[in-house]
Amino acid sequence: MSEHIKDGTGHGYLAKVDSANRLNVFGVTETFLREISTDFEQSYYLATGFVDLTTTGSDNAILYFKYTGRNKLAIFSIRTCGTATQQWTLLKNPTDGTIVSNASAGTATNLVLASANTLTGTIYKASGDGKTFTNGTAMAQWINETGHSISELDGALILAQNESFGLTCRMSVALTCCITILCYEF
Repeated sequence: MSEHIKDGTGHGYLAKVDSANRLNVFGVTETFLREISTDFEQSYYLATGFVDLTTTGSDNAILYFKYTGRNKLAIFSIRTCGTATQQWTLLKNPTDGTIVSNASAGTATNLVLASANTLTGTIYKASGDGKTFTNGTAMAQWINETGHSISELDGALILAQNESFGLTCRMSVALTCCITILCYEF
């Protein structure tokens, strides 16, 4: 007795199997970030805008984010850029510092522009030079040449309620830098 796989649309089309026993299909794939955006409207863009730095040879706190939502937050990607070579450090759970006490608001925007959903958390950006973090553990470092780099995390970096992260930039010459982060709640 032979089994047939039909298309399920009522037209009775049969599925093709090749000589290596592979099913011939036409499929559509989408990233998890897109699925979260289209189905739940819970994907977000975090950004600092352009920050001018002149303090060289030490870490300048550029972005602080503390997630306070009830779900979990996954980081899809981190994009860092600068007008000269930069050394970046990602910190786990910084608690304070002049970037926090200065409280210059960063940008958190839903990627579905018509959505009323907002990200629950606190985002601060450096308002200028020489901002600092207190505490926090370095969890990643990278160096950018002039231009930008994108760290594709595909949702592997996850924040639970009241967890935070920060990014610092160290450079040897004055520069302008910025950070953009794509993330989603799940």
